[in-house]
Amino acid sequence: MPDDEGNRNGEIDDVIIEEHDFSMPWNGRAISTTWAVHPDGIDQIGCIHTSQGLEFDIQLTNS
Repeated sequence: MPDDEGNRNGEIDDVIIEEHDFSMPWNGRAISTTWAVHPDGIDQIGCIHTSQGLEFDIQLTNS
């Protein structure tokens, strides 16, 4: 259930693209500093402010 502080835990779908049957919440403030690596972050859309400053190592492999 949403709390009175807005979408604190990313429980409300803020981003809705009806023609693609897509909806997801923005990242919740409760995990904003660890959104990209937090287990619940996979179900949320991160904004530029939550991903700014994070670096990811990507390993590409040939099958």
